[in-house]
Amino acid sequence: MFLLLFILLKIPAVQSDLAQRATKYINNTYKTSIHIKKIDLTSFPDVNLNDVVINDHHDFPFIKAKQIKTSLLNWKKIIDNELLLDHITINQLDFILKTYKDEEKQNIIVFADKFDKNKPNTENHKSFILTTDLIKLSNTSFYLFDENKQVKPIVYYNNINGKIINFKVDGPNIYANIQKTSFIDNYKIEVIDFNTDFVYTSSKMLFDNLNLTTKKSFLQTKNMVFNYTKNDLSDFNNKVQIEADITKANISLSDLHLFYNELGKTDIVNLTTKFKGTLNDFILKNLKLKSKNNSIINGNLHFINAINRENGFKLNADLSNLTSDYKNLKQLLPNLLGQTLPSSFAMLGRFTIKGVSHITTDNINAQLEINSDLGKSISDLNITNINDIDNAKYKGKIELIDFNLSEIIKDSLVGKLSLIADIDGKGFTRKSLNTQLKGHVTKHQYKNYTYSNIDINGVFKNQHFHGDMSVNDKNIKMTFEGLADLSKDMNSF
Repeated sequence: MFLLLFILLKIPAVQSDLAQRATKYINNTYKTSIHIKKIDLTSFPDVNLNDVVINDHHDFPFIKAKQIKTSLLNWKKIIDNELLLDHITINQLDFILKTYKDEEKQNIIVFADKFDKNKPNTENHKSFILTTDLIKLSNTSFYLFDENKQVKPIVYYNNINGKIINFKVDGPNIYANIQKTSFIDNYKIEVIDFNTDFVYTSSKMLFDNLNLTTKKSFLQTKNMVFNYTKNDLSDFNNKVQIEADITKANISLSDLHLFYNELGKTDIVNLTTKFKGTLNDFILKNLKLKSKNNSIINGNLHFINAINRENGFKLNADLSNLTSDYKNLKQLLPNLLGQTLPSSFAMLGRFTIKGVSHITTDNINAQLEINSDLGKSISDLNITNINDIDNAKYKGKIELIDFNLSEIIKDSLVGKLSLIADIDGKGFTRKSLNTQLKGHVTKHQYKNYTYSNIDINGVFKNQHFHGDMSVNDKNIKMTFEGLADLSKDMNSF
């Protein structure tokens, strides 16, 4: 009898008939479109499913698998809507998650809803449960489409290989311990090791104890949560709320630049931070970053329209410590801060900045304290026309403390300068400077003498000063009104 059964199960026609009967029952019960070419039971209780295809509500094959191998651990549990499986091996799986044009729900959600809407109407009916202690994936692909946004896939991952421990499907919820998984994403970044405790529900995705390693980078998070409603997924960048506690990261900017081109390509950064918000509007709280080139950024950063810059990019920064120099900071953030740093910053050498700033595509409002190789400055400025930063306009207050002016104007006769002044003008270079200045000078070193107690009110332009100056130094008393030419070796008045 068993020999006859074994022989029958070896016959392709019998295997095909078993597949058709099994899928027909599921499809009729739940109004689905699942197709299996063959079910091989010759190694019973092992089950081999060949050429599995699941179509979505547009009759598109969104799940395809060349071969699925497993075995049932408890056949009786099937009656209770529980599928207890031994190890599962899946080869050549293609999973295509798609939101169709003028629709809000993804095809996987529409598919899952069928099991809820069409479940038997009995009081004792239980949610479908599937469990297995191990899934092995090889040569798997995942694609995410949203036809309301674009025809091409938004993201995709190819050549996925790895294993999933303690996998469980409990109704609409999925639980999985993903281990030693590798893949290549749509940016051609090769992830060589991915590990996390994963939970999926209708309102959140949880990646706990996440570790991700590429050839150049490493990322570790204690807890990463994606919170959403079903409709939010169709506008992932703007509506899905993300929280992540990044506890350790060593990241090559060449990897990050592929996702966010405001960053440079050549540096490597170590950082910790708490990420909160959407991909388009997020806060980096308690950011502690140090780069291989010895740039340091500590503070809180709020990015608005980080992805959809056409809607008006904004960056609100509360910095406790930004330490770098002009060259390295431009390399680290070339399109973000690099374009808003005047070229005259190169003269400062290594500097440390703390304070708050609000940056848009054409404006900076900042209250900053800067300590540099040349001295200290405290400023409260509103700067416009920052797309041409060396010729930008500005207005506000500035204080210089023991600032080495000789390095800026390239005059060895001039020493340190201390002043408090209101300024209103444009230009950050000697050539472009055109500014109204009204203030008080407490220190001005010239020809080895330190002048003090100077009031000044006038315009600096083209290395000329036109205005009023009053000197009440202990060794010199004078007032000046007129034009001073500071462009030549010998100043003329």
